[in-house]
Amino acid sequence: MDKYDGVKKFIKSNDSDYVITDYLGKGSYAIVVQGRNINNDQTVAIKMFIIDNKNDERNKRLQVLAKREAEILFQLRSHRNIVEIFEYFHSDDSNHSYLILELCVNKPTT
Repeated sequence: MDKYDGVKKFIKSNDSDYVITDYLGKGSYAIVVQGRNINNDQTVAIKMFIIDNKNDERNKRLQVLAKREAEILFQLRSHRNIVEIFEYFHSDDSNHSYLILELCVNKPTT
């Protein structure tokens, strides 16, 4: 996980605890890692929105964006072609927003 040193190794929400197991990728406003829910041993994808301590206006927009994305995913969660969302939360201590998502893995088509 040396690709992004700022990623925490452990994330705690109100409902579950997650341990980070692998780095999956980074976009313009979020980092995606693979994690494991310690409570039920489920492997998940965790989308962590990148919060810049220097720009409060950008941070507010990212929090709105994260919440809106979570709301849309919760509305569409029964659709078979949309990744399932399990949890959304904002951590006040780290000022980060998190989406806990179904981990999609490539499977051979044969």
